[in-house]
Amino acid sequence: MGYGRSKVFINGYPISDRAVRKAEKIAGPIYPGEYWYDYRAGFWGVLGQSCLGMIPPYIPELNYPMPKNCAGGNTGVFVNGRELHQKDLDLLVARGLPDSPDRSYRVEMSGKVSDEVTGEELYCLGKLAPTVEKMKRGFGMRVPRPRITQ
Repeated sequence: MGYGRSKVFINGYPISDRAVRKAEKIAGPIYPGEYWYDYRAGFWGVLGQSCLGMIPPYIPELNYPMPKNCAGGNTGVFVNGRELHQKDLDLLVARGLPDSPDRSYRVEMSGKVSDEVTGEELYCLGKLAPTVEKMKRGFGMRVPRPRITQ
């Protein structure tokens, strides 16, 4: 036991079972899967798909560079280096983020938004995950079961 293949990948990197167990103390249960994780804000999703939720940011065991295209984005709007999926952009625009293309923002879990280039603080989208922030722990990461449509 112990040297099996990793069942959890974060931003394309295999995570050891030991690191997963340590991260779960903060993140909540992490099920086998390939995920992207935004270390700065706590956004996460299945690799190649839109955001599925938030867990606390700055979990050291999950700190791997996030690929620009990890979330299947095609909007020209970047948050913390990740090109936003249309679904994620719509959600953040509804909270006050401008939808002008070719912009890069830094977003924190608190909802604070700054310009990635100038560092200038621009907006506040309001608390993005108040329960996670208050409890200082997440509700885990899990690959959703495919919906069966008739």
